[in-house]
Amino acid sequence: MPAGIVPESSCSRSFAYLVMNILMHWGVWRNLRGDIGARGSVLLTAITLNLIVLAAFASLKWQSDPLIVVIAFVGMTAVVLSARVFLALNPPPSEAVYGGHSSAHEEKHEPAS
Repeated sequence: MPAGIVPESSCSRSFAYLVMNILMHWGVWRNLRGDIGARGSVLLTAITLNLIVLAAFASLKWQSDPLIVVIAFVGMTAVVLSARVFLALNPPPSEAVYGGHSSAHEEKHEPAS
């Protein structure tokens, strides 16, 4: 393999990693930042930097092999849509409590003597 050429499987993984990292930071910023004491400015900076790297990587890859960019986009879109369909068909139970235990599922244990 010539120097400077990245295997196509690595390119797809790079796209997926950057998008996953952006989505993870967005989820923490949107849902958990107050619960875990995360600083919003740090999370938004990480998202911005990831977007810059993703845009630069995608534009460079588009020039050399646009099919990889299209395949990565289609694959990630399919995963997101599949997750949305799954969650729509299988909503979490209404008594679910995140970060704790639901009283409906607690078991009583007697102390051993």
